[in-house]
Amino acid sequence: MEHYTEAIKSNPDDPKAYSNRAACYTKLGYTRKVAIQFFMKDYDKALETYQEGLEHDPQNQELLDGVRRCVEQINKASRGDLSPEELKERQVLVDLQENPNAAQQHMKNPLVMHKIPKLISSGIVQVK
Repeated sequence: MEHYTEAIKSNPDDPKAYSNRAACYTKLGYTRKVAIQFFMKDYDKALETYQEGLEHDPQNQELLDGVRRCVEQINKASRGDLSPEELKERQVLVDLQENPNAAQQHMKNPLVMHKIPKLISSGIVQVK
């Protein structure tokens, strides 16, 4: 992005530099958001985010690979191949979104509390 910013400074009338810099910011945004969703094992949301990114860049191999990884994990879950730890993490996410009493109990867990800022910054969990 720095190179595009420098190109804009040296030639502010070049629309290509602005367009390329915007594309970098877009890709960076999707990459960060989807990395957190995938890390939190929210594969359905990660798949949606990858697909949104592909709307902007349909040939992006990183996004295409991400779709494949998400589909693999979703299929794994539908076959019941999840480990007990993966099932527990999924339940925590569901509780945070749908069950305030259970969410309060999860918030007492230091491991969950450690992950909350990442979830909030990515938009996966919203604080009211």
